[in-house]
Amino acid sequence: MEQNFNSIWQQCLIHIKKKVDTSCFKTWFKPIKPISYNYPTLRVEVPNKFVYEWIEKYYSGIVTHSIKYAIGEKARLFYVIKPNNVPVHSLKTNINLPSQKNITSSPISNQQTFDHFIAEKNCPNFYVKKLLISILQDWNQGDSIMLRGKSGIGKSHLLAAVVHLARKKIGKKILYTRAEDFTKKCIFYFKNKKINFFIEEMTKVDLWAFDNITFLENKYKIQNIFLQLFEYLHKSQKKIIIASNLPFAQLKNIDYQIKSRLSESRTVIVLPPHLSSRKTIIKEKCTRYGITLSPEIIDYIASKINTNMYALQGILLSLVDLIKLGHCKIDQKLIEKIVGEYDVQQEKKKITASECQKAVAHFYKLPLEKILDNSRQREFVHARHVAIYIIHLHLKLPLQKIVSLFRQRNHSIAIYAHRKISKMLTYDSRLKSDIKEIEKNLHRHI
Repeated sequence: MEQNFNSIWQQCLIHIKKKVDTSCFKTWFKPIKPISYNYPTLRVEVPNKFVYEWIEKYYSGIVTHSIKYAIGEKARLFYVIKPNNVPVHSLKTNINLPSQKNITSSPISNQQTFDHFIAEKNCPNFYVKKLLISILQDWNQGDSIMLRGKSGIGKSHLLAAVVHLARKKIGKKILYTRAEDFTKKCIFYFKNKKINFFIEEMTKVDLWAFDNITFLENKYKIQNIFLQLFEYLHKSQKKIIIASNLPFAQLKNIDYQIKSRLSESRTVIVLPPHLSSRKTIIKEKCTRYGITLSPEIIDYIASKINTNMYALQGILLSLVDLIKLGHCKIDQKLIEKIVGEYDVQQEKKKITASECQKAVAHFYKLPLEKILDNSRQREFVHARHVAIYIIHLHLKLPLQKIVSLFRQRNHSIAIYAHRKISKMLTYDSRLKSDIKEIEKNLHRHI
């Protein structure tokens, strides 16, 4: 008889395995064990109530079809919940499952609040902050939010601020999860064959803040758990806020179903802070770290570090260390050296040929059209040669292609221009200074 119910359940599993992906199969069906069979009823044991409810909610059709495939049209499946073998008929009563430690949030700083998020009035991020606060007031609306922006501009801060405010004002079960911690916990529970307990605990939250979904790229098993949780919480009218460095369409090696769910989310875009906001951030951090910088140095740092606030904090911490070590002379030269180490890491917009042409025309105060045309006047020819040189230097385009940008047909013109400017730079200090100033203006305005 034992062999009989085991073989029947194995037939069911073979059929189920064809209908669901490997991760779902291992998570929900592999832990189930057959107990007995008395035609036409097969009794199986599930690890807990949550697994039973999940299967009934999402896979009941597949299970029904499989059991009929193995036994016949009159087949019945009877679930028993481990460890007390409580029949499903008593599922409405309280069942004592094995005690599980509550899933804890990833650590967040007490400084990561809305009060400490600096955004000058009328700046885009000022309205982002107001929007997120207003979303929390509309608690009954079960929607998902995608908080999007480049790395290092404050997404994690805003996400943590939402969690702090939700815990303070609403008092429901709020969970903040970094993608790295989520992955580690999934792996831990998979290894210990307790992944369904982990999922069960996760589904009890009222607001789930998930930081950095791009970390899940190529981790398809973890993505499957994420997707199941996302769908369960969304259908349960719970709030989900997800931070991402990229738009959902640009996420690589992420399950298409996750992208589909994210496409339905409200997108809130976080932009790099404006210059005035960056200055305020520097002043606030100087006060916190107990250091004093001149207005000129603050302006310089704020103008250089414009897309990554982690770099800005790193610079200030470097200055704190230098001051503690007794290096009291914090001058412009030292600041430029420190900032230079971070500035090369700044994500800069790619320079275009058009921007190079405009920068040259602006510097020489000449009409752009005259530089692009065949005008043979000396000042226009010189400006055209300088522009060809700068485009070739920064864009590494073939000279034959560059000449077409100046409405010329003979690429020998570009070759001559490049050779002439290169030679002049060996002895003409004024030209060298001009090109340096043009490049400086070019980088300043991109």
